Amino acid sequence: MKHIITISFLAIVLASCNGDKKNTVEKVLEKNNLKEIRTKRAELVTQQDAIHSQIKLLDDRIKTLDSTQNTPLITTLTAKEEVFNHVLELQGNVTTKNLLVITPEFSGILTNVYVTEGQNVTKGQVLAEIGSPYGAIFDSVKATRSGILIGKQNIPLVQEGEAMFHVAYFS
Repeated sequence: MKHIITISFLAIVLASCNGDKKNTVEKVLEKNNLKEIRTKRAELVTQQDAIHSQIKLLDDRIKTLDSTQNTPLITTLTAKEEVFNHVLELQGNVTTKNLLVITPEFSGILTNVYVTEGQNVTKGQVLAEIGSPYGAIFDSVKATRSGILIGKQNIPLVQEGEAMFHVAYFS
């Protein structure tokens, strides 16, 4: 038991005496010795130069191995002249003093519609066809005046005398 206590006491004493002999910046600054401060600075500058050269070697190797590094940040294209087709669709209300309301002469099922809202229509143009539930065509609905189609019925069942198309015309 005495030996264990003695050995552990010696180990504690040796461990406490074996302090870090490293000369840190804080320890050098505490001493206030100009020569030691300059020596420590020169030592750190040397370490810094060594680290910078190692970083440069790593950057050079990354450049050679990394293919994404070579992509340019800005690319240019040569402009060429071509037709630019564009469409502007808007929602809104249309009011007109000259409005033609087209109604069918027969009731039936709307089988084919050949126009869309905003489309120019001409006098005599077939706008839609009305058929029976069995597929026979009863009648075709024609524009009685030229103008712009501003409204149409979207329900497939057509009743005689009900508004089917609205055409704004110009006098």
